[in-house]
Amino acid sequence: MFERQDEEDIVERVIRELRRPVSIDRALDARVMSEIARPPAQPAARRPFARVWPWLAAAALLAAAVIARPWSRGTRPDAFQFVLIAPQAASVALVGDFNDWDPARAPMHAARDGVWATVIPLAPGRYR
Repeated sequence: MFERQDEEDIVERVIRELRRPVSIDRALDARVMSEIARPPAQPAARRPFARVWPWLAAAALLAAAVIARPWSRGTRPDAFQFVLIAPQAASVALVGDFNDWDPARAPMHAARDGVWATVIPLAPGRYR
């Protein structure tokens, strides 16, 4: 199906892109210090999205990968590359209606530094 080397090349490109330098606003320190000086916010229990936002961020990342497919250049047109950054994860699997929600059918492979990736062939259509 797909060569392991192709997956490693794609993952390496993603890692290189994530490590590119980012320019930081010079006024950042002042803004950070003013936020630190503010009174404490509400406890996490009262903020409804405090526990949900990491999951929403992961879902948004996967949705962006499906829509944009920036890492699928050079692969088959029906192959989708899924990448997740999860440094503390021991194992990761991609599930959806395309594999009957079975984690054993789409395990993600750890590249390094907490980057997980897998390539899934999908026919045109919509998936959950």
